[in-house]
Amino acid sequence: MDDTDPDCHRILSNQSNLTLAVSRSMGDFEYKMNQKLGVAKQAVIPIPEVKAVRYQEGDDDFVLLTSDGVTDVMENWEIVKFVRWRLKERERDWRAAISDLFNLSLQRYSCDNMSLVIIDLNSQGRYEVEERRNNHKDDG
Repeated sequence: MDDTDPDCHRILSNQSNLTLAVSRSMGDFEYKMNQKLGVAKQAVIPIPEVKAVRYQEGDDDFVLLTSDGVTDVMENWEIVKFVRWRLKERERDWRAAISDLFNLSLQRYSCDNMSLVIIDLNSQGRYEVEERRNNHKDDG
């Protein structure tokens, strides 16, 4: 990835002309070691943005945790709408829905790595049982 790419989001700092791609900033410890500054004043800060939401059973089908490779090119509501639609079209095939979401992100010129974790709030243990069956088949 090239620093001149106008489509990639960057962290910019006046300190030492620092320019980092967002996903890289999470591990760049050399930019977090100024002994004269507190944690929140470093060139790159390790303080996450956190929002607590009360869960009401039956209100939601799933929780999505995704990286900026997806959220840079889609709004949160678009991601949820797309995943719901693909799950309906693909008969709740989570892997296919995730693959489709990543492909759409690439079509929208995502220039960052993509990660996604889905917590299915309606699974009732179904996926754990399927995974054990798959592991058992592979063993013998």
